[in-house]
Amino acid sequence: MITFPTDVALPSTYLNDVRFDLGRSDAGIAYINDSSDFGPNGIIVVDLASGASWRRLHDHPSTKAESVHSFRPVVEGRPFLERPADRPPRPVTIGSDGIAISADGSRLHYCPLASRRWYSVATDALADRTLTDAEVAATVVDEGDKGGGSDGLETDDAGRLYLTSYENNAVLRRRPDGEFETVVHDGAAALARQPVRGCGRPPVRHREPAASAAEIPARTRPAPQAVRPVPHPDPRRTGAAALSRPTAVGVTAARLSADAHLLRELP
Repeated sequence: MITFPTDVALPSTYLNDVRFDLGRSDAGIAYINDSSDFGPNGIIVVDLASGASWRRLHDHPSTKAESVHSFRPVVEGRPFLERPADRPPRPVTIGSDGIAISADGSRLHYCPLASRRWYSVATDALADRTLTDAEVAATVVDEGDKGGGSDGLETDDAGRLYLTSYENNAVLRRRPDGEFETVVHDGAAALARQPVRGCGRPPVRHREPAASAAEIPARTRPAPQAVRPVPHPDPRRTGAAALSRPTAVGVTAARLSADAHLLRELP
């Protein structure tokens, strides 16, 4: 059983998606998103051998939900808002949500739920406890606009990134050349409601060039790193054998294992 110190799992923390990198440390490393919708966001790193855990990218701009002024999603013709029964609707404010390890294990991809942008950070930096927060943040790369808001991310051993696109009722795939293609699209759901006038979005056809991330000053893309020969996804990364972890982690890992199996069946 792994427990988290109070300075790692905060009172506001929402432990969400998890990815396992069993090529590191004695028993591997786990990366977990803190997807809180009212507190600091970030990535929690866990050494599976010792049970030690630590926070990285704590409240970093790349992990935060965008404001409604810059991100106003429309899903099935309606503005995407939280609609509690006892309060007026309000914007969705969930931060870092989707998460995936690159095929070579060198980068961790992630994205806030309330954003169309996605980012990556060096896994070497996340796992190195001797680095300062600023040194870890310096390895963050703004990977650009992905054409819509996303909940889940996954990668395959061909270097392709899969992402849900809840604004387009679709699952997209980004190829190694940077182009996006649609894997699955629910056209019936898209036509179920009339679009809100002036709020329609064009189909996702291509990837915009990666931005310089003005909101993340002084960040530069790190030099290419040597590829570690660790195939992905495979049973070690999906973590099927590591599900004796806390329930919140285990449920997500079980879902990830099923997703990875599904992705292996795609062309």
